[in-house]
Amino acid sequence: LVRQAWDQWPIDAVFPMIYHNFYDEDLAWIGEATQEGVAALPAGTPLYSGLYLPSLTPAELAGAVHLALHGGASGIATFEINRLSDVHLAYFSQAVRQ
Repeated sequence: LVRQAWDQWPIDAVFPMIYHNFYDEDLAWIGEATQEGVAALPAGTPLYSGLYLPSLTPAELAGAVHLALHGGASGIATFEINRLSDVHLAYFSQAVRQ
């Protein structure tokens, strides 16, 4: 993976860009990459999975959020905010409640 050594830096939180489509991976990879990142961090350092909205339909966003949270993410961050639609938000809200 292309990634900075943020797991070795004395920082309060990380927001890695877990862009599955950049690596030609499926949605399941988001959970796997999140788990790997969480495991690499010192205990107590939160990881917020960065998701790339242009590559996610609203339904896929819900799945990606679910995978990230179940992979140990403390939350998510979205990139390309201009793509965030009301439909995305509805699916996002549903995913967070699960």
